[in-house]
Amino acid sequence: MTLRSEIARRTPDRWKRLVIRAELDFLARRRVRRGQLGPLPDFLMLGVMKGGTSSFWEHLKSSPVMNPGPPKEILYFDQYSNRSVDWYRSFFYEADPPPGRLHGDGTLTNFPSLHAPARAKALVPDARLLVLLRNPVARAVSHYHHNKRRNEESRGMLDAFEHEAALLRNGAAVLFEDPTGARPDSSYLRRGHYATQLENWLRHYPREQLCIIFSEAYFADPLGEMRRFLDFVGRPEVSVPPAKRFGESGAYQGLPEGVQELLDDHFRDENARLGELLEQPVPWLGNP
Repeated sequence: MTLRSEIARRTPDRWKRLVIRAELDFLARRRVRRGQLGPLPDFLMLGVMKGGTSSFWEHLKSSPVMNPGPPKEILYFDQYSNRSVDWYRSFFYEADPPPGRLHGDGTLTNFPSLHAPARAKALVPDARLLVLLRNPVARAVSHYHHNKRRNEESRGMLDAFEHEAALLRNGAAVLFEDPTGARPDSSYLRRGHYATQLENWLRHYPREQLCIIFSEAYFADPLGEMRRFLDFVGRPEVSVPPAKRFGESGAYQGLPEGVQELLDDHFRDENARLGELLEQPVPWLGNP
């Protein structure tokens, strides 16, 4: 291994993301200067992180109806809410789009953001909302490994989860409250409070504009769930190629002692609230 590759391996991904964000910002500002503006999005894919959203997003982009250009994380209603609407629209620009084009914003930090729903409602009130939900226990474990791979987590799994659980028991907010988009250092458990996040969005959008896809159902039948979503956004006639798995996946060893019990206990009440809120079967509650 060369020194360069070793440095790259040890560099936290948050630093790399800063470079990527700077490049995207430069591209957006250049398009604004040139008047290269696209329409506002037809739908917002809100979440959840580590819920199969990368696979779903790339699968959707392989459809001829979807604008393949926008990056998955624009962050306009979150970190970059001080940017102009033209800045946002520049991400959806295409030089010669075909008729019936579908435009989407796949920013996953919108889901746990306290302020994003009101901002989105003010700008795109008719947008459809898509949320992929995964068993929050499996999601938290996957999120932890995600951060370990990126050199952003030095604690053991149980220590990390116990720390956040204690913060939440002592009154820490589930939703990301800072209007500038700042986020808590740890959100392994917060992001699994699905009922709380959905209620925040449903204060601003009607239920009929929300599509829930369970990650477990998408992985079992990607074409069926993708067709269900395309029907939801008014594109039932669109053909979709077979799905490919994108993003990260891994077969993890058994959980450290105490982790399963902690997570089961932590999410018990929130899962019950989710079932009541959705009024539909939730796979990990034993009623698929």
